[in-house]
Amino acid sequence: MKNNILRILDVSIPAVAALTICASLFYPPYASQALAFVYKSALLAAGLLFIIRRGLSKEAAAKTPLDVPLFLILCWTAVSALFSISRTASLFSTASFALFILVYYLVFNYAEKFYKIFLYLLTAAASLICLYGLYQYFFGFNDTLNYLYSHNMGNMTAVVERLKSGRIFSTFIYPDAFAGFLILIIPITAGLALSEKKYRLPMLAAAALMIINLFLTKSIGAFISLVAAFFLTLFFIKNIPFKKFIPAFILTAAAGTVLLFALFKMRGTGVFAAEMHQKMAAYLKMFYIIKKYPVFGSGPGTFEIIYNSNPADIWNHLKYAHNFILQTAVETGLAGLGLLLAAIAAGYAAIARNISSMEWPGKITAFSILCGITAFIIHNLADFDVYNFELGLLFTAMTAVLMRLISLPQRKYDGAGGDKGSA
Repeated sequence: MKNNILRILDVSIPAVAALTICASLFYPPYASQALAFVYKSALLAAGLLFIIRRGLSKEAAAKTPLDVPLFLILCWTAVSALFSISRTASLFSTASFALFILVYYLVFNYAEKFYKIFLYLLTAAASLICLYGLYQYFFGFNDTLNYLYSHNMGNMTAVVERLKSGRIFSTFIYPDAFAGFLILIIPITAGLALSEKKYRLPMLAAAALMIINLFLTKSIGAFISLVAAFFLTLFFIKNIPFKKFIPAFILTAAAGTVLLFALFKMRGTGVFAAEMHQKMAAYLKMFYIIKKYPVFGSGPGTFEIIYNSNPADIWNHLKYAHNFILQTAVETGLAGLGLLLAAIAAGYAAIARNISSMEWPGKITAFSILCGITAFIIHNLADFDVYNFELGLLFTAMTAVLMRLISLPQRKYDGAGGDKGSA
């Protein structure tokens, strides 16, 4: 009886988590608090069942490379909340962060058995989202504009401007958020194309579809982040014959330069320069806030409150900092920022120690996830993808998968659909 219960839990728990993650990509909760409640309730239920399952089996908890950093960050977040300018906002933010940590451990514990299924499911979901992105580009903008104009839906200036820009955003709130999703998933899809010979053609087609969508978001920052991440993550694999790949590097750099100039032309250098000027002015204001609250910060989840506290500055309203480092420093102080940077360093140190010794095709899978995560982190130096519930959740899950892969004992890969070779 007990074994049957454990088997049911071992299927239902990761299934609920995976389906919730994918559902949040199709129906992000930015427009509905009810959806956010449903998603968080589902994840909390899966997490509680996971804890119950661990208690029933009496198995020792699996250790992850981020255990200590995550514990310290959670403790400091709680301490910072005690000194918050809005304890209510900080309480909710701290609870959400704790839920994401629970999701991290849930995914980490089930990743060894189910990560391939999750990656295939994620790729399929991303492909459907990208097909909708193409529909939006060719038909959706005009249809939506006509609908808004005919129904007189009030002050929709920001939405109308977004639609008229011709930048696709598919199911996400902003084009840059969609771009942030794409740079996280494109390397993973390309990695599956390399490591899974049986599904190579559909994976290559899916990757091409995603790249086209990335171009249509016209997100210069996302494109630069993806290219930079690719070259940075190469240094995590030892004994790469760089001379052998010089022609490929030159071709990639040339193609990237051409696409970058095309994006600048499509966006307009004036628009891009204006956006950068606004961000620099906002960053200066954030430094002033950090100076005012250097130790504990203004409190978790209070960035929007503290940044927009001056009524005379209403036209420069920001909900997020467009830089996760500065937002962390504003909300949790320099100590909180230090703990976050230490957690990032610990994660990359663990990757550097283990990824080179992995065998094909596990190394390719780990490298592709690393590339996507790195691109996502770089992009969040100038944007706020990670603060969107669905993208923060996906980033947490992919980090857990990567940490699990590099923590597994190194052995011959015997998974279905994988090629054996060397990397």
